[in-house]
Amino acid sequence: PLLTSFLLRAFAVLLFVYSDFSTLFVALPLFGLSQILTMSAYGSLQADLVPQEQRGKVIGFTNFFNNIITSIGVLAGGILYSAISPQLPFMLLLVLVVPEFLILLFWVQEPQKREA
Repeated sequence: PLLTSFLLRAFAVLLFVYSDFSTLFVALPLFGLSQILTMSAYGSLQADLVPQEQRGKVIGFTNFFNNIITSIGVLAGGILYSAISPQLPFMLLLVLVVPEFLILLFWVQEPQKREA
């Protein structure tokens, strides 16, 4: 589901950027579905990879830094949107989906033994 979510997100963003009003009714639910797949699959993968006694620390750490990085990304996206082009933040998202997908595909392996 995590790999599928990246592909779905890329497709939804392309539809969003190059769409008319009626196509938005397809693009936005697809993007939402990609977010649902990402959040559920990432949470499951994190639970499978992190030992139970360290899970609270790891989840707290990742949530803290995810919020900081998201804040910086929203600020940077707003600056790119208003200063350069309204489509640039979305195109940047498309570019960044590729390394995310490849890292996940080649470096992250499902554990043989799942953590309890």
